[in-house]
Amino acid sequence: MSDGSTSEFPKMAVGTWWHLRRRFRKAVPRKVSREYLNSALGSTEDSAPKSTLPDLQRMSLVDDGGAPTDLATRWGDDAQYREVCKVIRERVYPSQLRDLGANRESATSWFATNTRVDKGTAGRMAAFYLMLVEADLRKLSPPDK
Repeated sequence: MSDGSTSEFPKMAVGTWWHLRRRFRKAVPRKVSREYLNSALGSTEDSAPKSTLPDLQRMSLVDDGGAPTDLATRWGDDAQYREVCKVIRERVYPSQLRDLGANRESATSWFATNTRVDKGTAGRMAAFYLMLVEADLRKLSPPDK
């Protein structure tokens, strides 16, 4: 599953996740590229995080060619959201992390130790992971109606 390299785990900001999900709910794009991400995230040319596209690919939301997958289509469906988060957790994160449950301090420590990143980066990685664990649409801010 993982050798603990930081490049194997998403570093996406939680806000980016929600913003992209809103866009996918309106219309799943035919292709996700750096240009699409810059436009979707309201970024200036090439200012969207360079990790966003690889993160989407890592989570199997987008294939290697940038085409959204079936999982990406299901991601936008509120009724399937929890299951999509579960699929991503099981595909991307090792059982030793999943076994820790939803404890932020433990998850942050796990990322810091196993990926050898600084505490700030580990905290961001843990926040994203825990968002997937909670899979709670009520945490969406502002509400996605």
